Amino acid sequence: MKNRGRRTSTRSLLLVLAVLAAVSVLGFFTFRTTLQIETLRQQSVLEATLALAGEKADRLDKRIVEQDNAVMAIAEPIHVVDLTDRWLPTAQRETPTVRAILVFDENKNVLGFASRASGALAEDEAFRRLVTHRMLGDMELGAQPVGELRHLHRVYRGQSYLVSYWQRDSPLGRTLVVAWHDIGRIVKYALPSLVADTTSGGAPSTGSRVNVLDEEGRILFGPPLRTGPFTVAVRFPTTLYNWRLQVAPVASEELSSRVRNRRLLELVMVAFACLVVVAGVGAILVATWKERRISELKSKFVANVSHELKTPLALIRMFGEMLQSGRVANEAKH
Repeated sequence: MKNRGRRTSTRSLLLVLAVLAAVSVLGFFTFRTTLQIETLRQQSVLEATLALAGEKADRLDKRIVEQDNAVMAIAEPIHVVDLTDRWLPTAQRETPTVRAILVFDENKNVLGFASRASGALAEDEAFRRLVTHRMLGDMELGAQPVGELRHLHRVYRGQSYLVSYWQRDSPLGRTLVVAWHDIGRIVKYALPSLVADTTSGGAPSTGSRVNVLDEEGRILFGPPLRTGPFTVAVRFPTTLYNWRLQVAPVASEELSSRVRNRRLLELVMVAFACLVVVAGVGAILVATWKERRISELKSKFVANVSHELKTPLALIRMFGEMLQSGRVANEAKH
C-alpha cells in the first residue's frame, strides 16, 4: 500500500515537472515568436519609410538632371556667342535653380558666360575665379567620357556649391560646360516639392515629415525631426550627395508607443496563459490527492469495522458450533 502511494506520488511529481517544462518551452517559443513578428512589423515600417525617402531623393536628383539636360541643349559650343539670349527667356521655366552657365575651351579659357542674376557682377566674377582656380582641379575631367554628366557638391570658402559639368567635342575643339545650381534657388523651388507630393503619382500625403540637412547637420528645409526608431536618413544619389534627407512618419512616437504596449500586452498574455495552465494542473493534482485520501480513509474504515466485527462473530460462531455439536447437555446452560 505504501509502495503504491510512493509510486503514485512519484508519478504525480514527474507529471508536474513535465507540465512545467512544457509550459516553459511553450512560453519561451511563443514570446520569441511574438518578438519576431513585432520585429518584422517594425522592419516593414522602416522599409516603407526608407523607400519613401529614396523616392524623394531620386525625385530631386531627376529634377536637377532635367535642368542640366535643358542646359545641354542650349549651351552648344557653336552657339556660345549668343548663350545668354538662348537661355534667359526660358530660364525661369526650364532651369529655375540654375544661376549661371560657363563654357571653357580645352585650355580652360572662358568661351562664354551667362548669368540670370542681374546686378550681381561681383558675385559672378567671384564664381568665375572660383571655378577656374579651385573647382576645375576638383573635377574628374580626365576620367570623364565626352558627353557624360557629372556633379560637384562641395563647400568653398564656407559656402556650399553645386555645379553640373560635362565635356563636348565641337569644331572649336573639346569644350567644358559648367552649370551653377544656386543653393538658395534649390531650397526655394526644388525642396518644397519633396513635401508637396510623396507618391509616384503625385498624390499628396500627410503621413510623413521631411527635412534636409547640410554638410554640418544644419536644417536647410523642413521642421526638426525627433530621432526615433522609425526615422530614416538617406543621401542624395548624384547631385547634392553631401546633404541628407530625413523622413519620419507623423505618428512615429505613437507607433513606438504601440510597439511597446503591444509587446507588454503579449508578454502579459503569455505569462497569464502559463499561470492558467499551471493552476489547472495544480487543481487536478489537488483533486487527485483528495480523492486518494478519501479512498484511504474508506479503506481504513472498512478495515477497522471488519476488525471490530470479527471478534464477536467468531465467538458467536464458536458457541453455535458447541450447541450444535451437543457438547452442552444441561438445558439450563442452553
